[in-house]
Amino acid sequence: VGQAVSFTATVQGNAPGGTVVFMDGATTLGTAPLNGAGVAVLANVTTLAQGAHTISAQYQGDANNNPSVALLTQSVASYPLFVGKAGTGSGTVSSNPGGINCGVTCTAYFAGGASVTLSASPSAGNTFSGWSGGGCSGTGSCIVAMNASVSVTATFAQTSPVLTVSRSGSGTITSAPAGVNCGSTCAAAFANGTQVTLTAFADAGQTFAGWSGACSGSGTCTLTVNGALSATATFVPFASGTISNSGFNLVGNSFTTTLQVTTTFGSIDAPVAGVTDKVNAVWAWNATLQKWRFHTPQFTLANSVAYAVAHGFDALGQVEKGEGYWIEAVAPFSLPPQAGTPYVPTKIDFDQLPTSFNMLSMASSMTPLQFNIAVGVPPVPPNVPVNFVSLWVWDATRSKWYFYSPQLDSGVGTTNCQYATQQHFLDFGGCAAANAAASVPNPPAPALILQPGMGFWVER
Repeated sequence: VGQAVSFTATVQGNAPGGTVVFMDGATTLGTAPLNGAGVAVLANVTTLAQGAHTISAQYQGDANNNPSVALLTQSVASYPLFVGKAGTGSGTVSSNPGGINCGVTCTAYFAGGASVTLSASPSAGNTFSGWSGGGCSGTGSCIVAMNASVSVTATFAQTSPVLTVSRSGSGTITSAPAGVNCGSTCAAAFANGTQVTLTAFADAGQTFAGWSGACSGSGTCTLTVNGALSATATFVPFASGTISNSGFNLVGNSFTTTLQVTTTFGSIDAPVAGVTDKVNAVWAWNATLQKWRFHTPQFTLANSVAYAVAHGFDALGQVEKGEGYWIEAVAPFSLPPQAGTPYVPTKIDFDQLPTSFNMLSMASSMTPLQFNIAVGVPPVPPNVPVNFVSLWVWDATRSKWYFYSPQLDSGVGTTNCQYATQQHFLDFGGCAAANAAASVPNPPAPALILQPGMGFWVER
């Protein structure tokens, strides 16, 4: 089918001339003139469909010769080529001439006698193991002679699937086990079935907005790599956050500039549009004096100060750099933009904190373990440093605490996941691997990392 053929008619007579009309039944294939030897050739006929054809050569005659007709029965063959795929891996098979693209099209018909070359292309993280059927073997090209229907199988094996990550905005993505460090290395192959945890870290002045692709949410992402996967981390410029939950929200000042509470949240005598009517109270902890500082926008500024003093609080006028604080919201709202340089904590800053509970904030994205290392004595492998006692983040949606202690991060004895589960806290790692292994039907909240604008307690 589709193969080019030529038909030749020879006319005998008295120096015959003129033309020969070639017909396929009632269909005209073409007209060719006789040459001096009485031969007419109609070349490159490609229109014959599969099956039997009666071809007629109809000589038109001339002054010296009568018209005449000759008949030829021509059979056009077409055979199917079936391609199958086997094995644990994936890939595609293509043909030359075209027709097979398996993948999508795994069967095609080819002219009888045609020679078809099949090529196999494994997907990323896979390998081509070889051919079977159709007289083919090995891992090179498979050449099939189409003298009958043919079936060929390509076998692919899964080797090391590739996990690919990308970034929108400015930040870094790392993996555990190691392999991805994007930044520089944004794709890595892992053994099939490997459980990989991805963590996104926003650069200073950015915040991690969440995952897309194979990952979702805004915490760490744990994947089982059993095929090629891709995920994207989106980072956006850090500005003041959005309070999306009514009730108590633990937030923080992640800039090096001081947050003016009375001008940010207002008061009855100096309201801030869209904020004052949404906030019942603002609280900050004085760890040195072990005392709460208080402001309510629902009073005049003078009455708010008077109320604080009358109840044994200090008046809250400012939130310093890197300091966490509570907002008691009566409805969701967005905080006004705050200008300044993003605040990144150092060991010097941390060492100045009193030995007690401190409310903190920062403009970097870190796991609690990384925060533990950043603010204290570096670890001596394989030990985990204990630079504070515990760290806590409030989940306003679930009304539960996230808990972390570096003392439980050594890999010996009770883990953070186990302790948090026992005490009905949330674990920063999400307890994903432990719960999957134990077939826990209702795993806890997703994994969480410390984010810009987030407030958290640290017990020194």
